Order: sequence, then C-alpha cells, then structure tokens
Amino acid sequence: MEFNVDAVYGYNPWIYDYFVSEHVPVGVDLLHCSCSPATKIVEKVKPKRFVCNIVAHDLKTSIEEHERIYQQRYPFAHNTEPYLHDRLIRHANIADCVITPSNHSAEWIRNNLSPKRVEVISHGCDLPVETSQFPEQFTVGYMGQSGPDKGLLYLLLAWEKWNNPKAKLLFAGGCCRELPPWINEFCPTTKGSIELMGWLDDTKQFFDRISCACVPSVTEGFGLLTLEAMSYGKPVICSTGAGSEMIISNGINGILTSPRSVKDIVEAIKAMTSTNVTMGHYARKTAELYTWDKIREQYKKLYRELME
Repeated sequence: MEFNVDAVYGYNPWIYDYFVSEHVPVGVDLLHCSCSPATKIVEKVKPKRFVCNIVAHDLKTSIEEHERIYQQRYPFAHNTEPYLHDRLIRHANIADCVITPSNHSAEWIRNNLSPKRVEVISHGCDLPVETSQFPEQFTVGYMGQSGPDKGLLYLLLAWEKWNNPKAKLLFAGGCCRELPPWINEFCPTTKGSIELMGWLDDTKQFFDRISCACVPSVTEGFGLLTLEAMSYGKPVICSTGAGSEMIISNGINGILTSPRSVKDIVEAIKAMTSTNVTMGHYARKTAELYTWDKIREQYKKLYRELME
C-alpha cells in the first residue's frame, strides 16, 4: 500500500514517527532509521541495536541566512523552540551510532547533541561509464533546489560582477522555479547569459553542457551535486559551508571558497577557465572512491561491528 503522509497531513516531522511506528516489526536485531525523528519507532520496535542518519547543517547559520535574505522570522518552530527541538532530535541521543555524511555535519552533531557515537559515511554516486566532454563555451552550472542555505544569491552576484559575455551560467532542477525574480534583480547586465533548464529526467544533459559546477552553499550537510559533477569528470567550485568540501583538494579537483564570498567565487570562476580540464581528470578519480558499492560496504562494516 502506498500512503503519502505529506499529502494528508502536510509537513509535520512527528507524523512520520507516529505513523511508521504502527507498521514496523517488533524485536529486530538492528534498526536503521533515516528519518527524523524516530523515537516512537524505536520504543515500539525495541531493537538490540539502533542507528540513524542525520544530515545536519549549522542551524544557527541557516536561521541567520533565512532572516537575512527573506527579512522575516525563520518559520520552522521545531528547529527554534527548545522543547520541540529536543523532541525532534531525541532519537539521536539514544542511538548506538549516528551516521552522517560529512565532517561538517559531524561537528555540529557532536557540539549540539549528545550522541554515543558518530560515524561519517559519505553519500555516494553512480559512476557513468564515460565522462562528459567539455563544451566549447565556458559554462558554470548549478543543479538542485533553491533556498537561503544554498547560497545561490552569492553565485548570481559573482556572475554579475565577473560579467564575461563569452561565458554562460546554467541552472537545472527545482531552483529554476524560484530564480527568475532574483536573476532580474541581481543580474541586470548578465541575465542574457543565464539559462534555466528546468527539471531534467536525464541529468546527463546538464553535465554534458557544463565546464564546472558551483556549490556555493552557506551551510549544507553534504551537497550531492559536488560528487555527481565529479563523476562526470567536471571539477567543482565548492564552498567550505558545504559538507562535500571534504572531498575537494583545493586546486587539484576543484576550488574551495568561503561561504557568502562573492570575491572568492569570482576568482574561482576565473581560475576554472584555464584549469577545468586538468581538474576534471582528478575530479573523476576522486568520484571513483565514492561509488555506491563502496559506500554500502562501509555501512555493512559498521553493522557487523555493532552486532558483534
């Protein structure tokens, strides 16, 4: 049976916990929950061992960025009200291990929660058989959602400041619904060089058209675009606010920038115009270390260790 909880109840992080707790087996050896929260599920199942995934970003920074850009109060009370936030993350403190995809996330979890153990297991990628060719026109790309944490405002400001008529800025994915007003406001002289591809069923179309990807996140648990682009042999301009910065060797397979730094993004884009092909080679080599089969082995190893 398929049941769309969001369609019936709207977004409520506790609904999943209560609903799923009524449909799970009891007395399992190991319970792995990737949802948040999961306290009711754990109480019902009574597993011998319990692990959970948390993709954490810096909450304080996220709140600041939301209020800075939208000029209104941060709307998610479960992240700001102490009682609700305690209920939201309670399962993390009873888990035998919290699994998180980046050092960025792990640092926040250790500083703000009380986990018994934290393990960093990165996200993975499906490695294409062949890498993408580099387009004749130098093209910077971003694919994914929008939102204050994503840092797209700073990418647009950098694009306007660089103002190179021979280059293109390409967007794909959910962000394309939200970006037109921002492009009109912040890129008045360069909007003709910006293209919105919209939602793509085949993301290879996007990677075939870019010279490099840009992940300008202010704060983010990982930032899967980094790894996906590298799997196609494309280097990445990546903010140190994104958890995926941990797989970037600065100047080798990509370029690191500071969060919110328009100047850093401009300088990185300039550097990419002459080094993107070489960096792309090393980007692919990096992605080969993070294929899903390798990530699954890391999970299996952790499971075996916990059950010994």
